[in-house]
Amino acid sequence: MAEQTGVREQLLAMRPQAATTQGEFRQQLVEIRLEKLSLGQLVTLLHAVEYRSGGVQVKSLRVKPRFENRSELDANMVLMSLEKL
Repeated sequence: MAEQTGVREQLLAMRPQAATTQGEFRQQLVEIRLEKLSLGQLVTLLHAVEYRSGGVQVKSLRVKPRFENRSELDANMVLMSLEKL
């Protein structure tokens, strides 16, 4: 998805976290770190995650402007998917 939305070069890290089970569902989380994004790139990526990926949601999002160029953003997000057991 990062490649489709044009943010592959800005992707720093993807860290899967341990899956948890709640009732009949398994929750899987992945933390993603991106740097030097434009606001347009971030919006495009968020839209793709929420509407084009089957069952993946943004659980948390932290965005801050870069110190050396205030028009670029760094973002940390946690993506969540639920799977029925």
